[in-house]
Amino acid sequence: VVFTAKHQSATKVRGDIALDDIELTPGKCSDSKREAAQLCSFDDYDCGYTSTRRTSLNWEWKSFNGDPDYLQNQPKVDHTLGTSTGGYWYAGTTNTALGGGSFQSAYLTSPLYKVPSDPHHCVHFYYYMDGDGEYFFWKVKEAYLQAHLNFPNSKNGGQWLTTKAKNMTNHRQWTYVEAKANISEDYQLQFTVGLEGKAAALIAIDDVKIVQGNCPESGDCDFEEDTCSWTDGEAEYSWLRRAGDSRTNKEIGPATDKTKGTGKGNYVVFSTKNKNAGSQAVLQSGFFCTRRRLKVSQFLLPDEWRRSRNTQDN
Repeated sequence: VVFTAKHQSATKVRGDIALDDIELTPGKCSDSKREAAQLCSFDDYDCGYTSTRRTSLNWEWKSFNGDPDYLQNQPKVDHTLGTSTGGYWYAGTTNTALGGGSFQSAYLTSPLYKVPSDPHHCVHFYYYMDGDGEYFFWKVKEAYLQAHLNFPNSKNGGQWLTTKAKNMTNHRQWTYVEAKANISEDYQLQFTVGLEGKAAALIAIDDVKIVQGNCPESGDCDFEEDTCSWTDGEAEYSWLRRAGDSRTNKEIGPATDKTKGTGKGNYVVFSTKNKNAGSQAVLQSGFFCTRRRLKVSQFLLPDEWRRSRNTQDN
């Protein structure tokens, strides 16, 4: 085994290259990309997912840097990279004036995962839906996505994780979902798409991950791994997820986060430095269920983390 380090520069700028923890073991490398706890970004690998069609509708894998298919309403960017080169799974129909338009469905199934030591888990994923379009005087009659667990080695059947993601949906943008899962047997994740109508419709999924432990309360986020269900709204600037001292990025902001109180913790920040008065950045949550009591906490700057609470009924 040979590692070659090469420095190629026209200047005398110095740099470092390092190696650590090299280990050679007998046998084939384990396929860690098929482990449930690994993030399935679907960029360079389909994560072992397979599609089962019941009609002509079928799930398709759009790989990294793969060419767009015949569907015109595919997402312009994936969720992982936020670029047109990123990958995801999708299923869709085209506009049709003659025939067609009947209800169609298809299944997307993960590999079989081993039963975990702790049954309490949380399933995270993002979905994209284009299901409110029109074609002449025709509309999409039905467009939904459901997720559930399969237990193929058991007589207990499956476990629904989500209801039909349809009514509370921002069309044509990636939407975050997390669902509680109790896993006591070998299992598979399954996503079911249903489409009906003569107008084009499409549903896609990206960034699937199964995390041990219970799901957090809706809206809770410490921003350590990502922005959870929070996204940028319509404004000229965006909130940036940072770690460490904001001033190293020539911004106004904290030196540490609030969660860990160290420079290794993450937070989101909107710096007003070098921006005009009245500039805005909007951070918005996902959908909340109605008729529940919400507690909103805000952490304010500039001098130190200060907390204000606002509790209201919705």
